Amino acid sequence: MPLEHYPQAGFELLDDRLPLWRFMKMKTFTQFVESRSLYFCRSDLLGDEYEGQPPEEYVRSTLPTMGPGTTFEFAWEMLKQDRQGSFVSCWTLDETLHMWEKFAPEGVAVKSDVARLKAVLDIPERAMLGYIRYSLKHEGYNILRFITTKRPEFHREKEVRALVWDLTRSPQNPYPHDMPDGLPYPVVVPALAETVIVSPHAPANVFDDVKALVSKHGYGSIPVAKSGFTGFGHLLPTADEIAEILGKK
Repeated sequence: MPLEHYPQAGFELLDDRLPLWRFMKMKTFTQFVESRSLYFCRSDLLGDEYEGQPPEEYVRSTLPTMGPGTTFEFAWEMLKQDRQGSFVSCWTLDETLHMWEKFAPEGVAVKSDVARLKAVLDIPERAMLGYIRYSLKHEGYNILRFITTKRPEFHREKEVRALVWDLTRSPQNPYPHDMPDGLPYPVVVPALAETVIVSPHAPANVFDDVKALVSKHGYGSIPVAKSGFTGFGHLLPTADEIAEILGKK
């Protein structure tokens, strides 16, 4: 099934020409190239303990709208299980020092665009693509909204999320079962990757290693380039230092 836009009102449509960046550590990039697949990570394993969950206070405030006797503990546990039915591939809108430092300090970024990503993914489950919202505000009890909304402190990531949403995979739905950590989907690597950019913090040999890797697997047509930040790292504050400076204003 082709990627669809997030189906609910209020989500801004993505322009097919919109550039996308996928930051990867070298191990992840090597797996991407060798397996010829894009990995969708289970949402509860992304590193944010609140991924796919609204604030606790919001859940407590909605309890009266749920069935009689529903407790906060039960509702919270169901949310934690339901998010395990969501698998994501995280992309971002541009290249920033923050993204390099957090996600690929010595790795690479695959530069692509919305049209390329939509064209290469043919997923048997329901799959969607859209902007992540950064907010603590919610309306109703909407699991899809929860999994496409993150807390405001993540706003610098400017995430565009490809999402495989299949609640039948959640641990108790329809019955207890084992959960995969992620789902790989085959892609034509040269059709997805417009350019591979090497981190400005990577050792000198990484550039040659990346070129050798893509050439070895028959992807020599994919340009490999150094980040525009390369060579200027000692002159630039880190993303955390920038945030600290802005916070003092």
